Amino acid sequence: MELYEKYLSDRHGAQDADTTWWNLRHRPRLDDSLQPNTGGLALSWRGASKEAIEGLQRSFNLRFPEDYLRFIRSSDGAVGEVGSAWLDIWSVSKVERENGTTERVQARVAFGSGGDGRRYVFGSGPLTNIIEISRKPSHVKEVVRGRSFAEFLSSLVIHPPTDPS
Repeated sequence: MELYEKYLSDRHGAQDADTTWWNLRHRPRLDDSLQPNTGGLALSWRGASKEAIEGLQRSFNLRFPEDYLRFIRSSDGAVGEVGSAWLDIWSVSKVERENGTTERVQARVAFGSGGDGRRYVFGSGPLTNIIEISRKPSHVKEVVRGRSFAEFLSSLVIHPPTDPS
């Protein structure tokens, strides 16, 4: 078993790993604005349902960026590299699991993570920002990565994450 297949198997279970691996050869069609920066991602073989997406937005009382919604309708989660950055875009069900009352009080919703403990969150307000949060024991660093999902992905390519120290 190749290393990436093992990663997928450990992460998703053998059956999901097989279907996710299949997806590397049969990619869902994504929004044109997202195509340039998603080539290194293994996409989910199915998209999130309209009901799941609407439930997620109701649950957090937050309207997610339109291009993110189009992305998860095509691929309910993804994992891999964007530029030189490792990115795990969570499925709708994982977004719900990972965001407890603390995130809701802060009016932020985490939707993904990086390889070294980074979290990517949607902030709320008149303009929804996508924020990278890096935590070290003595330091928290926040960086706005864009207002749209496409801007977020582009920012990871142009300005890869650095050590928050």
